[in-house]
Amino acid sequence: MFSRDDCLFFVDRALDGMTRIVTELGDELANRRPALDGANSAYALLTHCLGVMEHWVGHLVAGRVVHRDRAAEFTASGPVADLVARVAAAKRRLRADLVNLDPGAPLHAAP
Repeated sequence: MFSRDDCLFFVDRALDGMTRIVTELGDELANRRPALDGANSAYALLTHCLGVMEHWVGHLVAGRVVHRDRAAEFTASGPVADLVARVAAAKRRLRADLVNLDPGAPLHAAP
């Protein structure tokens, strides 16, 4: 069965990798969208991943009320340092959301 520790391992690994990428890119490149139809910037993709975490774990698993603007996630831009701080806060919130995880419990809402 997928445990709390398994979840944290994989999420931390993914977030740490994406954070490293946007940090290495810097503000200008992390916010630049590739010249492809429908492409998103690295900044927007990481912002979207944080939104996914909030919805799936915060809302569906932990039962928190989550106010999410999914469309805005894909147009998000800003300083990388602010995004890195949001990632750190999201990781702390994830740990709090999973403290009492019961893998067999039903979701708090329909996906």
